[in-house]
Amino acid sequence: MTDKKCTAIVLAAGSGSRMQSSVAKQYMLLQGKPLIWYALQTVEKSKIIDDCILVTGEEDIEFVRAEIVEKYDFQKVRTIIAGGAERYASVMKALNYMENSYK
Repeated sequence: MTDKKCTAIVLAAGSGSRMQSSVAKQYMLLQGKPLIWYALQTVEKSKIIDDCILVTGEEDIEFVRAEIVEKYDFQKVRTIIAGGAERYASVMKALNYMENSYK
């Protein structure tokens, strides 16, 4: 029997265009932390989630790695991948990543 694993997919590839902001909403600060921190902190503290695929804009990958994942020491973020043009495409990219790398 194989060990079961629970992987979270956190979508953070939005641009904030509906909010008419120059800063993407996932990077806006709330009580001194970017909004994405709250989602990742929930994943980090979860006893049932083993790891996480973080989906962000391709141009934001290095920023997110340095200023979010490493800065706040999120250990469960397994990888950061570029999202698609629409939310459904970002989900599909994460699922394809899982299919190809979680064997």
